[in-house]
Amino acid sequence: MPILKINNFTLVNKDKKIIDNLNLVFEENRFYTVFGLSGSAKTILRDSIFNLLPEDFERKKGDIFFKEDSVFSNSSHKKKILSVFTNSETVFNENYKVGVQLKDILFLNKIYTDKAEFKKDLQYYLDLLDIDEKFMNFYPYEIDRKTLIKISFILPVMFKPDILIIDDSLHKADTLTNNLIYLYLKKVKENMTIVFFTSVNNILSELSDEIIYLYNGRILEKFKVKQGLKFKHPYRELFENKKVFNSETSFVNNGNNLDLTDNSKRCIYYDMCPLRTKKCLDFDNKLIEYEKEHFISCLNLTED
Repeated sequence: MPILKINNFTLVNKDKKIIDNLNLVFEENRFYTVFGLSGSAKTILRDSIFNLLPEDFERKKGDIFFKEDSVFSNSSHKKKILSVFTNSETVFNENYKVGVQLKDILFLNKIYTDKAEFKKDLQYYLDLLDIDEKFMNFYPYEIDRKTLIKISFILPVMFKPDILIIDDSLHKADTLTNNLIYLYLKKVKENMTIVFFTSVNNILSELSDEIIYLYNGRILEKFKVKQGLKFKHPYRELFENKKVFNSETSFVNNGNNLDLTDNSKRCIYYDMCPLRTKKCLDFDNKLIEYEKEHFISCLNLTED
């Protein structure tokens, strides 16, 4: 059942399109990974979902719905859609012990009213993340970084949100910590929808129910995770550590400076694509269903 819907969403900044006619559906209790290079509009899409757009950004058309309500006109989603922050200065007050902060925040927000239930649930999440209970009696500055990162994933989950959004939160953590958190998220996904925005390829591909590749405010590929996919967009290969951009073009400059206000029908990935041909100059960038539940915006595909 859909819990979050993005319908024909177009966002502009000073007349430049940042997100262009985006359509996505997120279902209950599913794990979604949104891959995208820096500058692909991952963070601004997250901010749009929370209705926290900067003043110079304008919603040109479309809407984002949490259940049946627009996030731009109804605040009922405020405690039902949460984000993870792994910066200890953002999450924790250095003057109070971590365990006290977790308890106070959850009780003040009336998520818990029974101390025994709170302690039982907290211990469950500590065990999942392999965190020693002793750290609950420590101040944030007394705790090592990787443990603080893991603890930061406990609070939003204990809020029991409908949707948990994570935006490249683990790029500074070690591989072992990352993998432990991914498995933890796979477990708690049974009770919420998780949307993970990232620019790093990792075991998220194995844990996800659906994967989306976002580039300059458009979807280039999306599919439900399953075996036997035959085709892939050249953009996806960037995240699979293969040589996939044209050697005559600049990866950074051409990749992040394409202007979606251009009225030509050129494929937005044209400058970076190693498979580009003349017919790509007359392409409307629409998603094509090449296989069941596997959509790709491309005329020249590679095969797995």
